Amino acid sequence: PLKAACAALVRQNHYVTERCQDVLQPALALAGHAEPLVAAFIKSEKGHDQLLGTALRSLVDDPAAIPVTAPTKALMQMLRLTAERNFLAFALAVDIFERSSYQGSDPLAQLLTDKGFGQAAAMINRHKAINDAGEHEQISLTFLKAMPPVSREYVAEALRIAEVITLLINALPQ
Repeated sequence: PLKAACAALVRQNHYVTERCQDVLQPALALAGHAEPLVAAFIKSEKGHDQLLGTALRSLVDDPAAIPVTAPTKALMQMLRLTAERNFLAFALAVDIFERSSYQGSDPLAQLLTDKGFGQAAAMINRHKAINDAGEHEQISLTFLKAMPPVSREYVAEALRIAEVITLLINALPQ
């Protein structure tokens, strides 16, 4: 049961990285002057699913047998909505996803290490190290610096969308 629970957690993260390229792409149309920054960010996310796939395969023989939860699927649908509709919401969502814990080890990796799943933990920490090296925790700020002023309604919509994303993240398996 413990290994299955850990695999379920890793699978949710894996799904997010699997969908990342497709879900982020529409933001390029909204990005304006931030388009090269968004394109570079999307490119930097390429291959992260392979790292998390390796972590997952170290825990289970058949990763496809591990279900993706409804909140995880909904979370990625909301991220796609932000990328299609509201660039400020997109930047806020990216900040939520990429925010660093500023710890030496990813909390999920620490759990995996503590439970004896070192190979999976190593892949999770490798993913964290790549994001840290790319300063992903600051990427949203760079997007916003290139964004022109927006209306109050646009900001209100962005905040409502970010709130839904936060609720979905809090609904994920912990």
